[in-house]
Amino acid sequence: MRQLRAWFLRLGGLFGKKRREQELAEELDSHLQIHIQENLRSGMTPAEARRQALLKLGGVEQTKENYRDRRSLRVLETLLQDMRFDGRTPRKNPGFTAIAVLTLALGIGANTAIFSLVNGVLLRPLPFAEPGRLAGMTVYYPKGPLVVMREQSRTMNIAGNTDSTEFNLTGVDAPVRLTGTSVSANWFSVLGVHTAMGRIFYEGEDQPGKDAVVILSHSLWQRQFGGDPNLLGRSILLEGVNRQVIGVMPSDFRFPSPKTELWVPLHLDPRQTGDYWGSSYMPLTARLRPGATFEQARTELAALRPKIFAAFPWRMPDNLWLNSTVTPLQELLVGDTRTKLVILLGAVGLLLLIACANVANLFLARATTRQKEVAVRTALGASRWRLARQLMTESVLLAALGTGLGLFAAIYGLTALKAPLPADMPRLAEVTVDARVLLFTAVLALVTGLLFGIMPATGASRVDLTKSLKSGGERSNSGGSHRLSSGLIVGEVAVVLVISAGLLVKSLSS
Repeated sequence: MRQLRAWFLRLGGLFGKKRREQELAEELDSHLQIHIQENLRSGMTPAEARRQALLKLGGVEQTKENYRDRRSLRVLETLLQDMRFDGRTPRKNPGFTAIAVLTLALGIGANTAIFSLVNGVLLRPLPFAEPGRLAGMTVYYPKGPLVVMREQSRTMNIAGNTDSTEFNLTGVDAPVRLTGTSVSANWFSVLGVHTAMGRIFYEGEDQPGKDAVVILSHSLWQRQFGGDPNLLGRSILLEGVNRQVIGVMPSDFRFPSPKTELWVPLHLDPRQTGDYWGSSYMPLTARLRPGATFEQARTELAALRPKIFAAFPWRMPDNLWLNSTVTPLQELLVGDTRTKLVILLGAVGLLLLIACANVANLFLARATTRQKEVAVRTALGASRWRLARQLMTESVLLAALGTGLGLFAAIYGLTALKAPLPADMPRLAEVTVDARVLLFTAVLALVTGLLFGIMPATGASRVDLTKSLKSGGERSNSGGSHRLSSGLIVGEVAVVLVISAGLLVKSLSS
């Protein structure tokens, strides 16, 4: 507890510094005067009395430094000093700052925008209850097999939905063409979602005579019906069928497609043999039952295959659905989009590396004009680590400026980036700049600042004191800077060659 209290006292020492410095100076002067008076009474001359008093105190400035070290967090204090000093760099070198910041903004902005896509499509969990237990079948099935599996599966609760279907809404001012999907009665409960108003389908509402109901999307309810809360319980005419509106989904529910505007129950009528067994093939979604694993579900799916064949009214090919398996729903939805996005993220990562190399070259070129400044500070007692740390702080501050500009560009450029992408790209509507993306950008800014600043900072801190002071700092360390700059250029060329070779191999293999 005592150490914690001392730490807080030191932290507090960073603030109100001017007042404390004045109090320290007054206290030291008081002690100095006491020692001088004692020396005068012992018969010393005034000059000798003052000299001996200073020697007894151990030096005023040294005493002040010892006091500051005990009363403050030295690392934080020097960091704040470096930040104040380096904060003047943009005003002193506007051209250098503008080029460096714009270069970094390009690399960081591109990485932020692409990571937003990766985050929204690949990393963010599905917006359903316990998404890790959701699964999907890798092949499509008609209605009959869905019913067989739904009734006999012990590891999964299985539901189905058709692909998007066009519905004509009539009985209004003008007929409207809407996009909807037919789902099994348990589809919403399998996903673990609920309506914003009203209810989801009850069990059995996908049976003939019970399926004249509909659930609307929030956008359709607002756009076509003015957000009327009294719409629940009323009927609307879809494809000539009167369907009762029983619910409205939340505004952020967009499944199975962002275009979906309404959901109606599947018409599971075994009397319509052709439709029930031979057509209406659809994707199946499942939720693992408590305690079940994906491996158990895969084993059961293979065991259910003979039972599905036995239920068919005609003989089915022996190899039908032979490769069907169960996979996590998010993995199934993403598909080959994962590989494309990871490659794209790697490409913009290389772009950032090239940007860092270019900015590092700018720093190396600028370092030749700061040799005398570094030499003077070294002569005054600044350590190599102290100089390197200040130069690294400058690079991190520039990276922060580039990050701010790059983040601004990423936020406003994300819409333009999404526009040319396929409308059916999975989870595209969920792509936003969220807290995870902001954290990624913050870490990226820190790493970028360290990455392009470490070599110039190390090189600049290794100054030849004698040569720099004699020559005025003009190209006194040009040899080392030239080698570093040449190495960075060679690295950039190597990256370009590797990318070109990769594109060539890809072209030959496709």
